[in-house]
Amino acid sequence: MPNYDLDLNVHKDKKTGFALNNTLRKQIFQKLKTLFLTIPRERIFKAPMGIGIQTFLFSTNFGDPGIYSAITNRIQEQVETYMPYVIIQDIDFGSIDNNPHALYIRVLFEVPILNIEDTMVVSASESGRANVEFTSGPNLLS
Repeated sequence: MPNYDLDLNVHKDKKTGFALNNTLRKQIFQKLKTLFLTIPRERIFKAPMGIGIQTFLFSTNFGDPGIYSAITNRIQEQVETYMPYVIIQDIDFGSIDNNPHALYIRVLFEVPILNIEDTMVVSASESGRANVEFTSGPNLLS
């Protein structure tokens, strides 16, 4: 398995425009967010990288249970390849306001080496815009 890592360690900051992610937890959040929102073949030198969650919204099979297993498989495959230190514990799917072309995903993950367990929520709509939020769980190292 290749030992890749995503290289963007900054986030938007109201005061300065961009700021450095100064904790390992923030870096992991940013890297997972990048992995979820990057569309495969979007990055020239890392062409296979990315889950491209927005692309699933326009699938002709959207709403079919098979699409959820395809998304689950893609998430697990990409995390194992590009972030092998993260373990996906659970992935739940839901809808947003009964919209057939909107998607809600809750991902429970852990980073054993840091003793972190957190939740990521991804919501995407037919506009193609995706939102990613994190909920921090316990961390015995902080």
